Amino acid sequence: MTPFNPNGIFSVGWFRRSLEGHVGENFPALNLVWQGNCPPKVEVFVWQVLRGRVMVKDHMHGLHYQLFNLNCHLCNTSIEAIDHLLNYEWTWRLWTLCMRWWEVDCCPNKTFVDWFTAWPTICLLDRLWKRLEGSVLRDGLDYVRVHKPADLQRKGS
Repeated sequence: MTPFNPNGIFSVGWFRRSLEGHVGENFPALNLVWQGNCPPKVEVFVWQVLRGRVMVKDHMHGLHYQLFNLNCHLCNTSIEAIDHLLNYEWTWRLWTLCMRWWEVDCCPNKTFVDWFTAWPTICLLDRLWKRLEGSVLRDGLDYVRVHKPADLQRKGS
């Protein structure tokens, strides 16, 4: 598994292909990263986040970098860690805005890993709900007709 192609040149695409078969061995959520649904830079960043390899102050301190201040530069009260930055109040407002823009009504308030692994389910349920809601409004179905057992509907009609 190497990020360099046979000519010795680094390539995100080559590295991605070399990871196939190795990616989800220790962490199944990593299999969701390499779907080709976003630019390779985004896939690499998400992969780094999920693996805990983003160079934030907390990670750098763990690698024995000599840092004067470990506090987050946004709030200056908490240690700068990836989960803190991705769940920070201002960042969370941005996530919520994106959810509205993507027309998704749910946004789990957990760690990034929880959010990322729940994302396909959230999108599926949200789309399903919007589809059902649209058909109910379009077809004029009411709650009783939708939820009554079929035999009761026949007797009552």
